Amino acid sequence: LSLTLDPEEVRQMDSFNRWSQNKFVVGSVFRFVPEKRPLMWIDVAYKLLQSRQDVVFLIVGDGPLFEEAKEKVENLGISQSFYFPGLTNAVGNWLETMDLFLLTSSVEGLPNVVIEAQGFGVPVISTDAGGAEEVIVPTETGFIVKNDNVGDLSKQLMWCLDHDEWRNNAAKMALEHSQTMFSVERMYARLLDIYDEI
Repeated sequence: LSLTLDPEEVRQMDSFNRWSQNKFVVGSVFRFVPEKRPLMWIDVAYKLLQSRQDVVFLIVGDGPLFEEAKEKVENLGISQSFYFPGLTNAVGNWLETMDLFLLTSSVEGLPNVVIEAQGFGVPVISTDAGGAEEVIVPTETGFIVKNDNVGDLSKQLMWCLDHDEWRNNAAKMALEHSQTMFSVERMYARLLDIYDEI
């Protein structure tokens, strides 16, 4: 849920909203660790920026690779298109600012953040990691890119940005899907089913 923000987060959010005005926001929320592949995420963004300038990138989180990721963005000369708010308690507020959610993990369990993103009506583009495919409706609430190819991930993002109607429908579907699949009642029912099978 969106939270009441402390003054510093209000300031940060206002500054982000002003900065990203009239641009698409491709974002993510993760810990900056090797299995989330933040440097690959940045490569995908860089590739996309070769083709279009109406997009900015937002990565929420912190971790061991945080400084290295920021340095890479600086070295590629794309820091004017990137925003790193760092650690936050207001993940929901940041998710609300995103048009597309990008995940480049090499390993995932059940990616809760993909469920959360859809709960805020954000379509998801993800690598084929862990349970990612189980928690989206492929082609309807997002896309799973089967190979770990920077070019293919970037192409898929480009397609989603080019297709306004798809994006609007996917946002609605994502919201509905997340509410249906991951409501407390549904989770409870699934647990009971699992116990019955044991």
